[in-house]
Amino acid sequence: MRAMVEPMLSFTVSPTIIQEADSDATALNLVAVGMGVSFVVAATSPLPDVVLKPVAELDHALTLALVWNAATQSPLIANFVDTVRTVWDREPAARSS
Repeated sequence: MRAMVEPMLSFTVSPTIIQEADSDATALNLVAVGMGVSFVVAATSPLPDVVLKPVAELDHALTLALVWNAATQSPLIANFVDTVRTVWDREPAARSS
């Protein structure tokens, strides 16, 4: 979150961080009860009285990880992992690392 706040400092915005959220759901609930503003991923579903606005100027990569329990023997999981690996290998321009 701090990496996203840094660019605001050049616009003379000086946020006071009193609470940090570890999930979008927590962030939305903090905003809903009037405890400030937050950045969330674009796919987040808003709560009543919470407004989501895109920030076109914000260019911050979102790092995701695919995780699964290796001990679970499931054709569905194996197929999903294979699909993600195929897309990953085919679309190198879509990732930053």
